Amino acid sequence: MNDGISTTVSSQQNICTMNMSSISSNAGGGLKQTIHTRLDARIADMKEKRKRGLKMIYKKEGRLSDFEHGFKTLIARKQQILKKFTSEQLENQIKGTLAVIEE
Repeated sequence: MNDGISTTVSSQQNICTMNMSSISSNAGGGLKQTIHTRLDARIADMKEKRKRGLKMIYKKEGRLSDFEHGFKTLIARKQQILKKFTSEQLENQIKGTLAVIEE
């Protein structure tokens, strides 16, 4: 009976060792590259969705011809506002917003 338990533990240790070795082999850059690639793709997707949403608002308001100029102006204004804050201040604002949402 002890043989079965030690065999199971040994098998689990081997699986953990194999998983850890595959992770460490990717840790040299492959895993990081995958995460960065996925994050970049996600950011691009979010920006595109935002642009489409704003375009729909312009279309509903009958100002579709103003969209390109308006979108560029909006993005420039957003960047100017963000430059006024440090990363710590922005992080604290996000945490404060999330705290209010959770309540």
